[in-house]
Order: sequence, then structure tokens, then C-alpha cells
Amino acid sequence: MVLALLAPLMLTACFLLPGTFTSSLDVRRDGSFDFAYKGQIILAAPYGAGTRGFGAETAFKDDPTQPCYGPINGNLRRPMQPWTTFAPPPAPPPAPPPAPATASGPAPGPVSAPPPRLPADAAPPPPVFVSPVSPDPRPCTAAERGERSANFARMNAEAATRRKAEGEKLAAILGMDPGDDASMRAYAAQVVRQAGWRSAVYRGNGVFDVEFRQTGRLDRDFVFPLLPKTAVIMPFVIVRKRADGAVMVSAPGYRANPAQALMNGLGGGIAGMAGNSGKAPLPNGPQGVFTITTDTPPLTNNTDDGPTSESGHSVLRWNIATGIDKVPETLIPIGR
Repeated sequence: MVLALLAPLMLTACFLLPGTFTSSLDVRRDGSFDFAYKGQIILAAPYGAGTRGFGAETAFKDDPTQPCYGPINGNLRRPMQPWTTFAPPPAPPPAPPPAPATASGPAPGPVSAPPPRLPADAAPPPPVFVSPVSPDPRPCTAAERGERSANFARMNAEAATRRKAEGEKLAAILGMDPGDDASMRAYAAQVVRQAGWRSAVYRGNGVFDVEFRQTGRLDRDFVFPLLPKTAVIMPFVIVRKRADGAVMVSAPGYRANPAQALMNGLGGGIAGMAGNSGKAPLPNGPQGVFTITTDTPPLTNNTDDGPTSESGHSVLRWNIATGIDKVPETLIPIGR
């Protein structure tokens, strides 16, 4: 079930991640809450190339100063045809040393050993491959320069077609094309039409500067962020209402590298869906501070120093930084 829900995310290898931010949540005994997030939201791809894993592929450009190699035949794509020779047979073993002299006369001369004989069914010796193409550079002919330029043009056209298809697929799943700045700016304009979003500005390189604030009552679960027109949900903060009246607050997006943790935690099925191993790693994790205040003492928490008291309220604070791989969590009773 989890794999099915995360399939769109993993097939596109896309993640919405916090960048630099400050975030706060105030929970009251009567069940009211006030949540705020101000900072960056980054759309990133762990295994892609280019800006944040997206963007146009690097164009192939011809360098007229680049030399050519080999015989002048006007065909850069001519395969190198090595000729084949066979290794020489193994050298015969050394002749035995001469016998020592005897009283009856000088020792006889050395006797040559017969050459070794290979069995009739023995495999031939391994071939030695020698390339006939000279490694020395030379100026390219006009025909070679023309063919090279045509090859670059063909590769660029193929890359543009591939990029367009990828952009259409991502737009269908994410509601935006990460490689098109105009599409990203239009998406930011859609975001601010949603409740709670006070501002959203696309800065380029996959980065949005946002400000979000929402108040309400915790008579149901709360998740941030929920973005328009996207099938990809990777929550930064989740507040779950429990049957006993308490609320469990967790912030899986505020760990050192939430995208990598998600993939590692779900194992080989997710890794296989994402594929493309050996390419660019996931971007750096979030950097910021998450603060929870409440007028009722929390039952549990995993801060380093525990709750502090400020103006009669309990305060929990997590400093989020690269290398600190902890999901902020606390259990807060309400309605008591």
C-alpha cells in the first residue's frame, strides 16, 4: 500500500524538501493550534542531472579547435578495425648442462631438447590485438568537421525531445514542469490562492521562498504542506489526533535528509523504482529551527534538553542541521 501511494514520487524521483527555514507550532489545551512556516521549499530530484535534478540538459557544443585522429578518410564514425596476430609459441626449455669430464675423454657436447609438441586438441594461443589507428592528433578535414557538427546537432535534438517528454510527465504528476521557469512561477501564483499561504515566490534553481500560517482546531489531522495539483505528498509536519484526546506531533521533513531516509526506510522496492544509481546524490538537508509551545505539559518528546518554561508555557525546540538525523516528535494532551 505504501509503495502504491509513493509510486508517483519515486517514478519521477521528485521530492519537496525544506531548505533554510523557521517553523513553529502552538498547541493549546482547548484543542486550538497555530502553525507557521517561513523559508524555502525546494523541489529536488536525487538522481537527476542539472539544476536540483531538473532543467535542460547541457548542450553539446562543437569545438573547432578539437583535433582529429587516424587516417584521413572523412568518416569520424569509422570503427577501429584491429588486425589480429597470434602470440608466438612458448620458448623451449633450456638445454641440460653438459656432463662432467671423465678419465676416458672430454664430456660430450650438450644435447638439444626436442621442441614441445602441443596436443592436437589444444586451444590456439591467445590473439594479440593491435590498433592500426595512429594516436597522433591532426587537423580535421572539412568533411570531418561537418560530420562532427551534424552529430552534435542530432544529439541536441534528441536531448530536447527527451526533455520535453520528461517535462510533460512531471507536469502531469507535480502540477508544474521543474525545467521550465515560467511553469514554476505560474505554480507559485497558484499556491498563494490556497488558504494559509501568505506568499510564494519562485527564485529559480528549484527553490521557492514561502510564508505559510494556519490556525484552527485539532479535531482532525493536520498535514503541511499540501500543494495544489500535485500527486506527490511528502509531509514536513504531521499532527495526528488520538482517541484518548492527545495529539502526536511528528516532523519527518525536518530531519537531516528526509528524501534519502524515505528511500532507505522503504528498501529495495523504492530504490528499484527510482533507479539511475550512480548519478547525482540527494541535495543537502534542511537547515532551521522547529519550535513547539503548549499550555499543557507534553507527555513525551525527543528534544536534546527537554521542555523549558517560558511565560507559563512549555517550549520544545529542535535545531535542524545536516548530520542530525532525528525526526522531531512529541505527544501533547489536549482537552484535559
